This record gives sequence, structure tokens and C-alpha cells, in this order.
Amino acid sequence: MYHVGKVIKVIAGGKNVISSNNDTQAMLEMWDENLITVLVSDTIADQIKTNDIVLVDYRPKDNSSAPNMQVCKILRGAEGKMIWEDYKEHFQSKKEKRIAVSPQPYIR
Repeated sequence: MYHVGKVIKVIAGGKNVISSNNDTQAMLEMWDENLITVLVSDTIADQIKTNDIVLVDYRPKDNSSAPNMQVCKILRGAEGKMIWEDYKEHFQSKKEKRIAVSPQPYIR
């Protein structure tokens, strides 16, 4: 399973970042309005940018039940925009249905 997110901030090395390793993380707004920070795969870490649409790998890691939680794919251009909008529209529609309260029948 994979989740779609939008990059808010890329966290990598720099003069204001002190790290024990060379990993890159990304702060993401997820399609369901959650805000998370996850590891970015080494193979794409040098290509990820703010506002990129990404896929986060939620498959189980190493035969455990814990999800991998790693950015594995960057979706740019029209395809990324379309996927992001599809997920957001679906979430908004579900949210609106939860908010709508059905009328209570009159009880005597």
C-alpha cells in the first residue's frame, strides 16, 4: 500500500542541520490532512523538492507489521497534480458526508 503526500519541506544536510548520518527526510502534507516527516529513499533524495507530489511506501518493512514509511516515488507534472487532486477530492467528499447530519425522526 502507498499513500500520496505533498512535500512541505525537505530536511537534508546544511549549515543549520546537524546530523548523525546523510539521510534526507521530507515533511509531508498527506492527502488526508495529516502532517508527517518520513525518510526519503537514497536513490531519489537529491531530486526531491518542495511541492513535489510523492508516494510513501506503507508496505510492511522486513516481514514485520510496521510500515516502511519511506518516500519511494516523485510524481511531477500533470500526473502528480491529477493524483493529488483525486485523493483530496475523495477525502473532501467523505468529510462532507460525515459533517452532514441526517434529520432525526420525530419521536412521540
